[in-house]
Amino acid sequence: MRIPRTDTQIHATRYRADRPKPEVSVAACLERCVEEGIEYAGILEHLGGWRHPLESLKELAAEFRSLESPIPTAIGMEVNTRDTKGTMDGTEADKDAVGLNFVLAESASIPEELVSVDAFVEYDHRCQMAATRHAWVDVIVHPWTRIEKRLRGMGYEGEWRFSMIPEAFFVEWADALATHVTACEMNSKNIAFFDEPLYVHFIDLLVERKVKIAVGSDAHVLDAIGAAAPIYGFLEKRQVPPELIWFPEI
Repeated sequence: MRIPRTDTQIHATRYRADRPKPEVSVAACLERCVEEGIEYAGILEHLGGWRHPLESLKELAAEFRSLESPIPTAIGMEVNTRDTKGTMDGTEADKDAVGLNFVLAESASIPEELVSVDAFVEYDHRCQMAATRHAWVDVIVHPWTRIEKRLRGMGYEGEWRFSMIPEAFFVEWADALATHVTACEMNSKNIAFFDEPLYVHFIDLLVERKVKIAVGSDAHVLDAIGAAAPIYGFLEKRQVPPELIWFPEI
């Protein structure tokens, strides 16, 4: 059973206000996608703060619309969660103002009052749960994969393991994703978890509930496009139906 070769988290970093990469244009990203055998592409950038203003997304969209894409391509934005109430860096109005096809959301904040790993894991879980309630958010991206760096910020020096997340959170979150018809991303950062039984169990929970799975390289440079390749084989080994691989309507 072959799944489509999608990558819906490719950052065209030419347009950001802070340290842009001039060579990483929409056109260059699409050229690289073709070279890597990617069949469906999602080109996007972050939104939020002075580094990622709305104007940058407008420039990205303008270049995209000036091109004839060689493969089916959607454009979008990635926004951060800010709390457990569902506050986000961007809004549905921002999406509409640029004419974007999709929105990715990531949990990225860490309150100063959190002092334990368990408290942080629960906070992150609640942020992700809250993000699923926004109908304009299509995908929750790289869940629990960037947590180690954030834990370092609160003084934790141990090794981060996927098994540190309570199984009850996986069930609760899989149910929320299914209820709100929100996709869950498998990111190139998740590849390190492929040998962890609990991660495999989590993916099986998503498939059982028919939650769609987005595949993303999280590429910010051209050479990283294609980094999601091992995910295709993993999903095919789990016999994930092709129709569960998410791609936005275009």
